[in-house]
Amino acid sequence: MKRITGFILLALWTSLSAVAQETEDAFEKFRSQSNADFDAFSEAVTRQWDEYEKASKEAFENFKKGIELKWGATNFKESTPKDWVEYSDDQMTRTVVDFETGEASIELLLSPGEAANAELVRKKMSDAVKDLSTTRGKSKDFSMDFEQPMPLSDQPVLKNQLVTEEGKPVTETNINEYASEVVEKNPSKRNQSPAPTNRKGWLFR
Repeated sequence: MKRITGFILLALWTSLSAVAQETEDAFEKFRSQSNADFDAFSEAVTRQWDEYEKASKEAFENFKKGIELKWGATNFKESTPKDWVEYSDDQMTRTVVDFETGEASIELLLSPGEAANAELVRKKMSDAVKDLSTTRGKSKDFSMDFEQPMPLSDQPVLKNQLVTEEGKPVTETNINEYASEVVEKNPSKRNQSPAPTNRKGWLFR
């Protein structure tokens, strides 16, 4: 009876050892596959990021060239940690907000004929003031095939930061009044545009 019991115990130990080896082999196989999958995933993400950065850089350079054609090769401006710079969709209006000084400037690029029309200049400047007061901003001024500009905020970037001459916060109901006040109080200055000759016009600030 003792020999039979010893045989049963030996058989049981051998069976458990085989199961343990199979489990260890399965785990090693799983770990190797997991490492391979992670490496493949990491390589794919890195490749996609490199492609995104390349496309973003090319899109920015194309945007910059377009601005320089209109505004001049030495007159390109972009946002910095303290300055928020944006261009209109047609790239003929540029706004710059200096958050350190609390000042904002609006620049219009006009043809000689447009510049000679004082009423048109005032209207364009007034419209630009209203746009600046209500814009939610853009994450970038250019588009890419797989990424479009997104609003910087759910609310106007300058909400609660602008007031009328009476000290009232600028809202949708008094935005026209505010724009008129700004234009009248800050007469536009006309400067010769540094843009190429075939696009030369007047730059209003």
